[in-house]
Amino acid sequence: MILVIVMTIAVVSSDESPATVRFEVQDELKMVFVNAAIRAQAFNNDVLLSIIPKDDGTFYCTLKSKDNQSALETLNPEDAELEQMNREGSVIAWSGGDEYDSFGNNAFVSDYDDFLTEEGSIPFYFYPDGEATGPVITLKILEQEYSLTVGRLNGQLQLTEVEY
Repeated sequence: MILVIVMTIAVVSSDESPATVRFEVQDELKMVFVNAAIRAQAFNNDVLLSIIPKDDGTFYCTLKSKDNQSALETLNPEDAELEQMNREGSVIAWSGGDEYDSFGNNAFVSDYDDFLTEEGSIPFYFYPDGEATGPVITLKILEQEYSLTVGRLNGQLQLTEVEY
Protein backbone atom coordinates (compact mmCIF):
# COMPACT_ATOMS: atom_id res chain seq x y z
CA MET A 1 0.00 0.00 0.00
CA ILE A 2 1.33 3.41 -0.96
CA LEU A 3 0.40 6.37 1.11
CA VAL A 4 0.29 9.67 -0.74
CA ILE A 5 0.48 12.82 1.30
CA VAL A 6 -0.57 16.04 -0.32
CA MET A 7 0.84 19.17 1.25
CA THR A 8 -0.46 22.63 0.67
CA ILE A 9 2.02 25.41 1.02
CA ALA A 10 0.56 28.72 2.04
CA VAL A 11 1.74 31.62 -0.03
CA VAL A 12 2.67 34.58 2.10
CA SER A 13 0.84 37.74 1.20
CA SER A 14 2.81 40.28 -0.78
CA ASP A 15 1.90 42.92 1.79
CA GLU A 16 4.93 44.20 3.64
CA SER A 17 5.43 43.45 7.30
CA PRO A 18 4.91 46.28 9.79
CA ALA A 19 8.65 46.32 10.54
CA THR A 20 9.44 46.75 6.84
CA VAL A 21 6.93 49.58 6.48
CA ARG A 22 8.37 51.37 9.51
CA PHE A 23 11.91 50.93 8.20
CA GLU A 24 10.99 52.29 4.74
CA VAL A 25 9.25 55.39 6.16
CA GLN A 26 12.14 56.07 8.55
CA ASP A 27 14.68 55.56 5.77
CA GLU A 28 12.84 57.96 3.43
CA LEU A 29 12.60 60.61 6.16
CA LYS A 30 16.31 60.25 6.95
CA MET A 31 17.07 60.78 3.27
CA VAL A 32 14.97 63.99 3.18
CA PHE A 33 16.78 65.41 6.23
CA VAL A 34 20.20 64.41 4.85
CA ASN A 35 19.39 66.00 1.48
CA ALA A 36 18.41 69.25 3.21
CA ALA A 37 21.64 69.28 5.24
CA ILE A 38 23.79 68.46 2.21
CA ARG A 39 22.19 71.16 0.11
CA ALA A 40 22.62 73.80 2.82
CA GLN A 41 26.30 72.97 3.24
CA ALA A 42 27.24 72.29 -0.38
CA PHE A 43 25.67 75.46 -1.75
CA ASN A 44 26.14 77.72 1.32
CA ASN A 45 22.42 78.44 1.44
CA ASP A 46 19.91 78.31 4.32
CA VAL A 47 17.39 75.55 3.52
CA LEU A 48 13.80 75.19 4.69
CA LEU A 49 12.46 71.64 4.95
CA SER A 50 8.68 71.79 5.27
CA ILE A 51 6.58 68.88 6.47
CA ILE A 52 3.15 69.61 5.05
CA PRO A 53 0.24 67.75 6.65
CA LYS A 54 -2.62 66.67 4.39
CA ASP A 55 -6.26 66.60 5.46
CA ASP A 56 -6.12 62.87 6.25
CA GLY A 57 -3.08 63.26 8.55
CA THR A 58 -0.55 61.95 6.04
CA PHE A 59 2.10 64.37 4.84
CA TYR A 60 4.67 65.28 2.24
CA CYS A 61 7.93 67.21 2.45
CA THR A 62 9.42 70.03 0.40
CA LEU A 63 12.83 71.67 0.32
CA LYS A 64 13.32 75.31 -0.62
CA SER A 65 15.48 78.29 0.11
CA LYS A 66 14.80 79.67 3.59
CA ASP A 67 14.07 83.11 2.16
CA ASN A 68 11.54 81.55 -0.26
CA GLN A 69 12.86 83.92 -2.91
CA SER A 70 15.54 81.92 -4.66
CA ALA A 71 15.40 78.45 -6.12
CA LEU A 72 17.65 75.92 -4.45
CA GLU A 73 20.71 74.91 -6.37
CA THR A 74 21.16 71.26 -7.10
CA LEU A 75 23.39 69.33 -9.42
CA ASN A 76 23.27 65.69 -10.37
CA PRO A 77 26.88 64.69 -11.09
CA GLU A 78 25.65 62.49 -13.95
CA ASP A 79 24.31 65.62 -15.69
CA ALA A 80 27.22 67.92 -14.88
CA GLU A 81 29.71 69.19 -17.39
CA LEU A 82 33.33 68.51 -16.57
CA GLU A 83 34.07 72.17 -15.84
CA GLN A 84 31.16 72.28 -13.35
CA MET A 85 32.47 69.26 -11.50
CA ASN A 86 35.97 70.70 -11.24
CA ARG A 87 35.12 74.29 -10.37
CA GLU A 88 37.42 75.53 -7.65
CA GLY A 89 37.86 72.01 -6.34
CA SER A 90 34.37 71.99 -4.85
CA VAL A 91 32.65 68.76 -3.99
CA ILE A 92 29.56 68.09 -6.06
CA ALA A 93 26.89 66.01 -4.36
CA TRP A 94 23.48 65.02 -5.66
CA SER A 95 21.19 66.42 -3.02
CA GLY A 96 17.90 65.00 -4.22
CA GLY A 97 14.71 66.60 -5.40
CA ASP A 98 12.56 69.37 -3.99
CA GLU A 99 9.46 67.33 -3.07
CA TYR A 100 9.03 64.00 -1.30
CA ASP A 101 5.65 62.29 -1.18
CA SER A 102 6.41 58.59 -0.91
CA PHE A 103 5.44 57.93 2.70
CA GLY A 104 2.12 56.31 1.74
CA ASN A 105 -0.87 55.94 4.01
CA ASN A 106 1.18 54.38 6.79
CA ALA A 107 2.71 57.53 8.29
CA PHE A 108 0.84 60.36 10.01
CA VAL A 109 1.92 63.52 11.83
CA SER A 110 0.24 64.94 14.92
CA ASP A 111 0.83 67.38 17.80
CA TYR A 112 2.03 70.07 15.41
CA ASP A 113 -0.65 72.80 15.56
CA ASP A 114 1.57 75.14 17.59
CA PHE A 115 4.29 74.94 14.92
CA LEU A 116 2.28 75.49 11.72
CA THR A 117 3.33 78.43 9.58
CA GLU A 118 0.85 80.63 7.74
CA GLU A 119 1.40 78.37 4.72
CA GLY A 120 0.28 75.34 6.76
CA SER A 121 3.67 73.66 7.04
CA ILE A 122 5.94 72.51 9.86
CA PRO A 123 9.35 74.17 9.33
CA PHE A 124 12.82 72.72 9.86
CA TYR A 125 15.79 74.96 9.00
CA PHE A 126 19.23 73.81 7.86
CA TYR A 127 22.28 76.09 7.79
CA PRO A 128 25.59 76.02 5.89
CA ASP A 129 27.59 75.46 9.10
CA GLY A 130 25.79 72.10 9.61
CA GLU A 131 23.42 73.26 12.33
CA ALA A 132 19.63 72.90 12.11
CA THR A 133 16.52 73.88 14.04
CA GLY A 134 12.97 72.61 14.18
CA PRO A 135 10.14 71.60 16.49
CA VAL A 136 9.41 68.27 18.15
CA ILE A 137 6.33 66.65 16.60
CA THR A 138 4.71 63.23 16.79
CA LEU A 139 5.01 60.82 13.87
CA LYS A 140 2.86 57.71 13.80
CA ILE A 141 3.97 54.85 11.57
CA LEU A 142 1.27 52.19 11.55
CA GLU A 143 0.47 51.80 15.26
CA GLN A 144 3.82 52.99 16.66
CA GLU A 145 4.37 56.62 17.69
CA TYR A 146 7.70 58.42 17.44
CA SER A 147 9.00 61.76 18.58
CA LEU A 148 10.46 63.49 15.50
CA THR A 149 12.91 66.39 15.56
CA VAL A 150 16.23 67.41 14.05
CA GLY A 151 19.68 67.27 15.68
CA ARG A 152 20.61 70.88 16.41
CA LEU A 153 24.35 70.44 15.83
CA ASN A 154 24.42 67.92 12.98
CA GLY A 155 21.11 68.36 11.10
CA GLN A 156 20.24 64.67 11.32
CA LEU A 157 16.76 63.28 11.79
CA GLN A 158 16.08 62.20 15.35
CA LEU A 159 13.30 59.63 15.74
CA THR A 160 12.65 58.28 19.19
CA GLU A 161 10.08 55.56 19.80
CA VAL A 162 7.42 56.73 22.26
CA GLU A 163 6.73 54.19 24.99
CA TYR A 164 3.64 54.36 27.15
